[in-house]
Amino acid sequence: MECHCTQVPVRSRLSPRGHERRSIGLPVLFSVCVMISVVSSAWGIDPIPNPESGAKVLVLRPVVERRQDNSGPKIILGGQPASPDDYPVSFQLAGDQGVCTWFLIGARTLMTAAHCVSDGAYVRIVKEQKTVYEGQCERSPKYSKDPSQDWALCLLSTDYPPPVLSDRPLTGYEVLNTDPSALQIAQRIQITGFGCEHKDGPLDDIYRVGWAKIAEVPPDVRIPGIYVRAPNFLKIKKLPSQLCSGDSGGPAFSFIGSSPFFRQVIGINAQTVYELGDGYLASTSTKDALDFFRQWEGKHGQEICGLHKNVKNCRPTRR
Repeated sequence: MECHCTQVPVRSRLSPRGHERRSIGLPVLFSVCVMISVVSSAWGIDPIPNPESGAKVLVLRPVVERRQDNSGPKIILGGQPASPDDYPVSFQLAGDQGVCTWFLIGARTLMTAAHCVSDGAYVRIVKEQKTVYEGQCERSPKYSKDPSQDWALCLLSTDYPPPVLSDRPLTGYEVLNTDPSALQIAQRIQITGFGCEHKDGPLDDIYRVGWAKIAEVPPDVRIPGIYVRAPNFLKIKKLPSQLCSGDSGGPAFSFIGSSPFFRQVIGINAQTVYELGDGYLASTSTKDALDFFRQWEGKHGQEICGLHKNVKNCRPTRR
């Protein structure tokens, strides 16, 4: 809905596709829409109900099994189709359940945005149309009060095998950055996800990559039009890429050196303001993030790549 008068850009949460949209979390000033223009994308939805109310299992498919062409032209929001083999532990929701991006940060640890799942949601990865890996998800317990804590972790019941690709010698589960000092203003980063070509869609189920720059780091990020702190958000500016609906949960990477193989996840896609070209990532290196990750590890007896030095089969982050 748009009203053309005084321009007050309001932040929007990246949304999966095909579900009723509703507002939660930080307040958006819809009550004065007569005099403002509201960003058109939706935000803050839970795509499935809790399992006790009869939720379907979320079925994921590996990006690496997609044979998409990555030689195509640039898209409107500045990204381009990815080479699937460069993202062998990223996954997409299948069918009509929505569009969110997921990725592994350990043999049994799957990560996405909190607004992509409900607490207790069940997930199933179908590999090569035959092997099934199942698990259950848990959102940051403080997400409902602080939407910048937009993290969810899912525990698989069995190990998902580490990727082995003959032409990609350096691979493995993605590694979280846990050092806030590694985030610098104007730092160039890569954003990834199943987003749309432009802010009005449609989504075409293609995994894309693009480039942006860090504009503000936690805990100092402010969202235009919203006068509430977002202490776990990392603000990015398009260069020339911009997050779009459908990118939710996708990993954003920083690179160590010039090689595209040595990388770390610095945040996951959470929100965007199209008019300003602003995007917001839920940082992986704030105290709130680390508290949630470590609490989840201890509860489930797991170790996450990036939080510990000796976790097996993690992607190398340096030579």
